Amino acid sequence: MNQQYIKLFMTGFLAVVTFLSCKNQKADLPDLPYLRTDSTLTLEVGDRFIVASATNSCCQSFWLNNDNKQSDTPLSDHIKLIDLIVDEADPDCAGCSSYVYRVYQCALPGSDSLCYVTLPVSDYENLNSDSTTTDLKTKISAYTNTFRFVIQK
Repeated sequence: MNQQYIKLFMTGFLAVVTFLSCKNQKADLPDLPYLRTDSTLTLEVGDRFIVASATNSCCQSFWLNNDNKQSDTPLSDHIKLIDLIVDEADPDCAGCSSYVYRVYQCALPGSDSLCYVTLPVSDYENLNSDSTTTDLKTKISAYTNTFRFVIQK
């Protein structure tokens, strides 16, 4: 039951971050659809879309690819990274978020999921790098957000 509240809190936190990033956005972003958490975006080969993420001093984030931690960029055979746009937080603002926008182009038909994990720093530091895949999944399940997409011909 406690993990449900944590997941609800983290989902709410990401929603607020997304809202604030759109409201206070300084970066010049292309007018493209965003891949959103816990929903499926249907696209065609050649289409482009944006995956946004935020970082700040309270949390540590990473992407999962085939159950392995990746720090920077999610990977999939179906998409190709086209551009990386970084909107840095004001260095004088403690606790403010920096935003990273990844622009992808659909390369191959099919479907896939991208998993983004945001952990409080203390939990991230306690993750054991020698953990099995099952241990890792159990530890982070409440903090994982999934982005799904389907690419048609």
